[in-house]
Amino acid sequence: MFKWKYDNKFLFSLESSKGEIVPFEDWGNFQSEYLSQLSIIQELVDNGLATTNNLAVEIETEDILTLDEIDKRLLGLPSPYPFLIFIEADGILSQGSFKFKYGFFDFVPNGNRLFFNRDGVVLKNTETQYLLSLNQFKLLDAVERFNSLPESSRTFHHNLTCFADIKSLSDDVATMLDSFLQSQNVLHPEKIKIDVSFDNEILELKPKIDNLKQESLERAFDLSPTIKPIYNVADDNGGTTRVIIDGVQKEELTRLKRNRNISDKDLIEDIAENPENYFDDNIIDLAYFSQRVREIGI
Repeated sequence: MFKWKYDNKFLFSLESSKGEIVPFEDWGNFQSEYLSQLSIIQELVDNGLATTNNLAVEIETEDILTLDEIDKRLLGLPSPYPFLIFIEADGILSQGSFKFKYGFFDFVPNGNRLFFNRDGVVLKNTETQYLLSLNQFKLLDAVERFNSLPESSRTFHHNLTCFADIKSLSDDVATMLDSFLQSQNVLHPEKIKIDVSFDNEILELKPKIDNLKQESLERAFDLSPTIKPIYNVADDNGGTTRVIIDGVQKEELTRLKRNRNISDKDLIEDIAENPENYFDDNIIDLAYFSQRVREIGI
């Protein structure tokens, strides 16, 4: 019998008809019975996404959740969770006592609450079990990590940063925020772009974040001589978005502010050709920067 269990990662094993665990090195003897399952496992092993021991194959959660639905079903995993995860605010977002609440419902509003025990990526009750999607798993983990923080760590900036990450994950079709959380436009950008213009031999570097009004972002960025932790910026939907800047982003934006307008020809040439010497590609989208440099012909 081909079996799996979940213990912070997925563990797959094979039992003989006598109930004995089959060592991994002998799994090939069962190709005729479990060809599809063993092929999937072997591919993950070959790609370095699975580790083997004598009794089981261990695979990280995300590597299983990124498989297509057919492969998941062939491995005997539960069906995808088909209902809603509803997330609510519990308290005032700016205070240390703020938390998130979540529940499982067949629909919202006025739907039936569904009761499940959550074991990582698996939802269980006495009748059935379901498998969360990768986004749902990340979302619930983010909520529970936030709720487990001491109140002293829940500053307004930290609360907004965590909420921005949670809201971006809630775009999953089976997740819904309450009306208050849905109305809060908060963005913690994964990467920040640098746009450029070149007039009168001066190179201008400009911060750019998708879905925000460029003029409003530049105005907010230039208003203060230092980088602020939160910027209020007009967005493309006619509202205002609070943009959350973390510590490492602050360092990169400080470099950008120091090089906002450049007239030195040698420096212009060096930044255009070697932007990685000035900005961290993990924080700044240097591919976009290089594309813009080529477009305007610097």
